[in-house]
Amino acid sequence: MNPPPKRRIPVSPEEWLIHSKSDLKLARLGLNQDVLPEQICFHAQQSVEKALKAVLLFYKIDFPFTHDIEELLDTFEAAGISIPSDLSDVGVLTPYAVETRYPGYWGEISESEVSEAISFAEKSIKWAETLIKKISKEKEKMNDVLMETNLKGIKFLRSGKVRDIYELNDYLLIIATDRVSAFDVVLPNGIPGKGRFLTQISLYWFKQMKGIIENHLFATDVKDYPEMLHKYKDILEGR
Repeated sequence: MNPPPKRRIPVSPEEWLIHSKSDLKLARLGLNQDVLPEQICFHAQQSVEKALKAVLLFYKIDFPFTHDIEELLDTFEAAGISIPSDLSDVGVLTPYAVETRYPGYWGEISESEVSEAISFAEKSIKWAETLIKKISKEKEKMNDVLMETNLKGIKFLRSGKVRDIYELNDYLLIIATDRVSAFDVVLPNGIPGKGRFLTQISLYWFKQMKGIIENHLFATDVKDYPEMLHKYKDILEGR
């Protein structure tokens, strides 16, 4: 079979992770079976390589078509993407991609080395999946526009041009929406994530000035809010 004349455009990160998981399954199948440790480690290396490439693709970073994991790690570093400390030595798997696949090119591979290779694959997949899901969720939140709130069962006090205010006994719940105002007019379209940005700016300056002047801030993390508000976490978080 002849290779394609041009470099293929990479598919989705999710598809790379599917292939990564498949390689990990093949590596695990070889345990306690009549399978060479070299071939088990090969699939573990492939699993790690594809998980790393899934993350790079998710970040829209062009990656080299290489089996050299150290080179991939260099790509992460150049892009400013941090790798978990327990994956910092994952480059030791690189030789399993080519050298160990053929007779006479490598020494004996121990059981501990096989276990290490599979462990690296498991950690790589877990990290890649968690990171992609977390950032995807954050992006979805940023694309949602919150123009108004309606917290049922919570006493509504008033709406300003941007913020909605609720009364909680001796406290006030102040929620920054994504509304945009011009003078005294609230425009029909909001800006995604505006309320969260406003709140983060406020929190920054409250923190910087706390040693100089007191402020009205009591809690910013939804888990520290009264229990009745926990069901509104998706709305309140960051606002």
